[in-house]
Amino acid sequence: MRYAKVSLRLWNDQRFRNLGAPPPNAQFLFFYLMTSPLRTLIPGVNREDFSTVFQHFGWSARSGWAQVAALEEQRMVTHEDGLIWLPNALSHNRPANPNVVVGWRKTFDGELPECELRDQIGVGITLFLRDFDPPFRQAFAARRRAKGRRPPAADPEANGSPNGSPNGSGNGSLNAPRTVRRITSNSKIKRSVQTPAAGAAGSFWRVLRLAQAHLPDLKAEPTEGDRMEVLKTICAKHGILGYSGNLCGRVLSDARIAGQIGRR
Repeated sequence: MRYAKVSLRLWNDQRFRNLGAPPPNAQFLFFYLMTSPLRTLIPGVNREDFSTVFQHFGWSARSGWAQVAALEEQRMVTHEDGLIWLPNALSHNRPANPNVVVGWRKTFDGELPECELRDQIGVGITLFLRDFDPPFRQAFAARRRAKGRRPPAADPEANGSPNGSPNGSGNGSLNAPRTVRRITSNSKIKRSVQTPAAGAAGSFWRVLRLAQAHLPDLKAEPTEGDRMEVLKTICAKHGILGYSGNLCGRVLSDARIAGQIGRR
């Protein structure tokens, strides 16, 4: 694959700006977002509003949002107030070493506003790094902790300890089931039952509903591994952080799904 360097200062160069902006165009908008001077260290993550972009190029809001809709239809961009993400930009900007990923982590912790899109970006980076060597994965999983501050509380959807891993524990597994003991008035154990942790149970039903809603996509995949990857991707796009391979496997094994996709 061939690449060409483009200086981000191009957009502020007076001679270039004197050439005039093109009419509203989705391809031009995507190229601008890939090379925006407001992009962060994380490839494809920009700290800007589309309304500001439209004003910069003299586009009307109606025309500008039409181009955004065209990119969204192709799943090339997603956005939330003050934050824009191009999901495929990571694949075109592979990190050369773990130190690059450390920079991504610092940017993620310190510059991105807390919102649903930020969570989706975190999941997207984690999935992108799954095929890299452990030092790359660990570089993003290691949450930066400021001196003198307590580590952030665990996300109730994360199903684990607040160690920076999106799946809770270091190996990506769900929390172990907890025992609920019911005690009679004379302090003798009446019975005990095993139930999943509340966060894990909630995630299971959310993933199950997503799988039911995307049955055609799952049916189209030839192997169990392919269906697993499709379901993980669907979870990431809906901002579900508390899933793992084990949870997706449980959902795919559930009779309500397995019977529909013809799994044996």
